[in-house]
Amino acid sequence: MFGARSVFTVLALLGCSALACGPEVVEGTGDGDPSSNGTSGANGTNGTNGTSGASGTSGGTSGSYEDPGSTGTSRPPPVITSVSPLAGDYGTEVTVTGDNFDDATATLVLSGGVEPLSFAMPAQGTESKPSNVITKWSKTEIKFRYPFPAEGVVRVTSTAGQAEGGAFVPSWTPGVPLSGAFNRQPLLAVVSPAAGTTVAAFDGITGPLIVIGKPDGSIETKAFDRGSTSILTMSLYVTPSGTVDGFFSSGGVLWRLTDATGSATTASTGVAAAFAAGGHDATGPYAWIKNGTTVQRVRPPGWAVDQTLTDPTPASAPGQSIAVGPDNALFVGWGVNETGSFPFYDHTASAVGRRLRPGQTAFDAVRKVGGGADDKMIWTRFRPGPDGRAAAYFCASDTGFLASATVDCQEGYVGNGTSVPSSSQASEYVVGYNATTAVAASCEVATAKLNLGPEGQTAQQVSTIFPCPSAIVAVSVDPTSAGHVLVRSGKYLYAPRKR
Repeated sequence: MFGARSVFTVLALLGCSALACGPEVVEGTGDGDPSSNGTSGANGTNGTNGTSGASGTSGGTSGSYEDPGSTGTSRPPPVITSVSPLAGDYGTEVTVTGDNFDDATATLVLSGGVEPLSFAMPAQGTESKPSNVITKWSKTEIKFRYPFPAEGVVRVTSTAGQAEGGAFVPSWTPGVPLSGAFNRQPLLAVVSPAAGTTVAAFDGITGPLIVIGKPDGSIETKAFDRGSTSILTMSLYVTPSGTVDGFFSSGGVLWRLTDATGSATTASTGVAAAFAAGGHDATGPYAWIKNGTTVQRVRPPGWAVDQTLTDPTPASAPGQSIAVGPDNALFVGWGVNETGSFPFYDHTASAVGRRLRPGQTAFDAVRKVGGGADDKMIWTRFRPGPDGRAAAYFCASDTGFLASATVDCQEGYVGNGTSVPSSSQASEYVVGYNATTAVAASCEVATAKLNLGPEGQTAQQVSTIFPCPSAIVAVSVDPTSAGHVLVRSGKYLYAPRKR
């Protein structure tokens, strides 16, 4: 099992009972105040002991110098003579040469799409880590790994002034980001209807919202009506005509979403459904509804039942849910609370489920799709994929010996015989699918880079982002079998794309 293993302690309700929908985790942005970078000093008359900044060459510019007063004791401003290289992947080591970089106030400033990224001169003897952006800093040279989501001009600033170098062009474009509290907890579903396009549905503090990552890296959003109650699960699917439709349950009734990337229209069907999921097969659109001890398949326009099965969910199992994969397999899942041996009050919650293959009437055996949440399962959400793959995201109430308000949210994944990297190899591991292909995105511990490519085929995976973002929010697989990611970096959601 991979992904988030932290105990979240800051919560905001999803707008419904915690037992029904679970709490929403509010995560910190991790961004500093961009205003701290300051602005360049105005040109002025040199002080008695001061000298003007030298002229820059090879893409650099001279520093500006402001007279601090009659004492003339200010240090000279930074000067950049060259920046090299000026293109490459995120993580490429860039060398800035020049002078006067050793001022205590010296800062490396990298242009970004919304806010510049700032890096202060590190203290001498700073520990070297794979995620470090700065690799060397001296009076005449700065070496750094070019970080996401920077894009553009390289500057060095100090209280004495600033110097500007060339503009770096990364091989991946960060695009235009979207501000918001996006993570995998409010993510309901994700699909890709066309090359380079990602369509994801969110609810909770971020929704109800359809987020569309476009081929150029820009992001568009569509609001949708999901009734008065926040929803826990939703199925999105791509129709033969290329539109994105879906199903969900709200207020105990089946709802249908049509044209998610266009009008994003929703309507109640009037069909009772405690849980719902759906897709599109050779016959047309359909929805599975779960009520009591049965799961039934219904189809528009009349919503007549054309298949009824006994629900394999154990009676009173916590965290019940259902999902439909891109291969039209039905997945029925729930939580299991396992009593610990010691201490007697400590429990572990696990997510499990059973798959119904297309055209079959008997469910496969129970499979565990993650475990280790503490203590009592609140809710589960599954994203099944082809050939029996399934990902899970779930939250448990950390009750312990005394009542506790903390919640432990975890992830799980079960593949199709694929070797999943260990936690010492990857800090995050997220998989997306279409009907035939699985693509994995993982944060490699050894390099702090985000790798993306066919699951289990390391040689075909490519590094996309450095350093790994705050979260890999979603992975989609388009009709060409190419994988795409939505990532959160600081307080923004990005849809990075290869140039």
